[in-house]
Amino acid sequence: MTEDDFLKDLFSKLPSGDASLTVPNGDDAAAFAPTQTMQTLIACDQLIEGRHYLAETPAAVCGAKLLKRNLSDIAAMGGTPRYAVLACNVDPTCPEQWLKDFHQGLLNCAEKYKVQLIGGDLASSPGSNSFSLTITGESAKPIQRRGAEDGDLLFATGEFGLSFPSEHHLHFSPRVEEGKFLAQFAKAMIDVTDGLLLDSQRLLKASSETLDLNLSTKNLPARSFNNQVASLKEILCDGEDYELIFAVSAKQEVELIKAWPFATQLSKIGEFKKGTGKIYDDEHILIDFINKGFDHFQS
Repeated sequence: MTEDDFLKDLFSKLPSGDASLTVPNGDDAAAFAPTQTMQTLIACDQLIEGRHYLAETPAAVCGAKLLKRNLSDIAAMGGTPRYAVLACNVDPTCPEQWLKDFHQGLLNCAEKYKVQLIGGDLASSPGSNSFSLTITGESAKPIQRRGAEDGDLLFATGEFGLSFPSEHHLHFSPRVEEGKFLAQFAKAMIDVTDGLLLDSQRLLKASSETLDLNLSTKNLPARSFNNQVASLKEILCDGEDYELIFAVSAKQEVELIKAWPFATQLSKIGEFKKGTGKIYDDEHILIDFINKGFDHFQS
């Protein structure tokens, strides 16, 4: 099969698109009209063999994970996902069926979350397979990382830790609907991909005022797997949880809890206070953990 044959087959599987898609896939570029009163969001994430998935991982699961990683970024802004473009670089020995299954897994996920794949690029070179997806979304008022203030509370969706052994890192549900709901409550928000502690520190650093964060480490929601409960280190540092953590005014705590309409667990896990940029619990500063989250530029 040639590249053109592959793309022709792929395009036949794509939905026709809504009225805002003014130039569909198959041209040099796609085009869509922005929605009035809404801001356009754009994000990009990658999926790399050996880093984000193992070679034996089913191709359809890999395709879905790539899109879900991007959906989590849109969720963290309180946005609605819209369109995606995909770039693939696969080893010449990659089976054609594997690549078809990868795209089908992505398309099935896209249908579930009402995202349209509208273009991309396909290439081949020796080495590990790698994929990059750019997603757009929209929000009337995007929730940013900055915004936490003295006295605000830190909440989290879901559970943390043991993401790899439990395969949560493959089979998670991006919190898109939860993120849209939280747009009316969250003053600052981020999705947890590199570890609860590291991403909490990013919220802390983004604030316009110097704060400390008191984490309720004894009450952090821990993931369980095979009769094992995630340790404090695993909860704080494992990463790939794809949950949302967000700052909320203490005045809205009761309202948020009463209005929460999802089965997804909601937990109060900390409090922001004036300080010098430290994260601590009731017993000690969490300095020993601070650099144990995932960082691509650290070994």
